[in-house]
Amino acid sequence: HQKELNRMANKDAIDSRNSDLIAWEVDSKLPRSLMEGTKAMQTQGETFLPKDYMEQQGNYDTRLSRSTLVNAFGKTVSFLSGQVFQKELVFSDDTPDIVIDRNKDIDLEGTGVSEFSKNVFGKGIAEGVCHIVVDTTNKGDEYNSRAEELAAGVRPYFQMVTGDSLSGYVYENGILLQIRVHSIVKERDGKFGVLEIEQIKVLESGTWEIWQKDKKGKWLLKEDGVSSLEYIPIVSFIPGEQKSLMTGRSPLMDLAELNLNHWRSKSDQDNILHHARVPILFGKMLDVVEVTKSPYNLLNSNDEAGDLKYVEITG
Repeated sequence: HQKELNRMANKDAIDSRNSDLIAWEVDSKLPRSLMEGTKAMQTQGETFLPKDYMEQQGNYDTRLSRSTLVNAFGKTVSFLSGQVFQKELVFSDDTPDIVIDRNKDIDLEGTGVSEFSKNVFGKGIAEGVCHIVVDTTNKGDEYNSRAEELAAGVRPYFQMVTGDSLSGYVYENGILLQIRVHSIVKERDGKFGVLEIEQIKVLESGTWEIWQKDKKGKWLLKEDGVSSLEYIPIVSFIPGEQKSLMTGRSPLMDLAELNLNHWRSKSDQDNILHHARVPILFGKMLDVVEVTKSPYNLLNSNDEAGDLKYVEITG
């Protein structure tokens, strides 16, 4: 953990993190885990489900594995997103055909602008912030006309950048000078394999760079180029309390904390019910002390006072 903090504090490292982004990661861990469901909450372990006093680790692990999340938070985010985007976005009559056509696949992954907007909205209200970066398929080649660009397939597209994907940024004197976007890219590896590579794209006014991590964990510059833009094409959606230029607190944080309380309470109730469902056997004057629960076992006693019965819980 200390090594990670030292890396984040290294301002010369391309994957260094701004202090406000680190604070956001801590503050948003609960809603982000809730959105991922039961497995994510179990993975967090004692962070969200504390161990009881004198509870053995084995007993705790069993209790944790039996805990299930009733995801009121995730259902609320889904419901609100669906309410806002019940209908497809409608373009005005004077919208150019090329704009309408490109909005049918706004991110080059087959997502229409309405669905894309719904996804950004959901991320924003759940995690407190979500960004949209406008990128282009142009790799720096020069074209003499719009027709040549269209023929080459050059076009802008949207990229959704979540709070944890924004690796860092530089902001001075009211001007955004740099952003660094982290992603995982997949490349062909042999005939059947797929290689996942960590990548950071650096955007500055008029320039861009792509860095990738090699197998030894070292960041290497793979591509760079120039841009005609005099600004960084990013828009941040912060629907709740804005904590910094690039971070915010979820407007549904109170619901997230209430859901956390239910996660803990339900874990307790399920654990109690699990033990209460197992009846207690009471026996006396038996030859066999160790009892194996099975319909094929028979316990016998030759003593007239011998007895074996279940102790029922009342009340």
